[in-house]
Amino acid sequence: HFAGLPLHLQGFNCFFKVYASLIFLSAGWALMWANHAAGAAAFVMFVFLDQKARVEEEWLSGEFLGYRIYAERVRRFIPGIY
Repeated sequence: HFAGLPLHLQGFNCFFKVYASLIFLSAGWALMWANHAAGAAAFVMFVFLDQKARVEEEWLSGEFLGYRIYAERVRRFIPGIY
């Protein structure tokens, strides 16, 4: 559908904002209640969403021209870090 279309996303500094918010919310919940099971669940959620984001990035790079260049300057979950 979108093959060959240029990618125009200006001003973004974190691509998977919803995934990041889920990860931070679950980690914060685990820390707030000092719950080891919730901490383990937050870690599993991070691993799962990270892998899901990698798959989506592969799909996006095939669909949009310039996605690789965009992905080099925009981080996945934490702006400027990861």
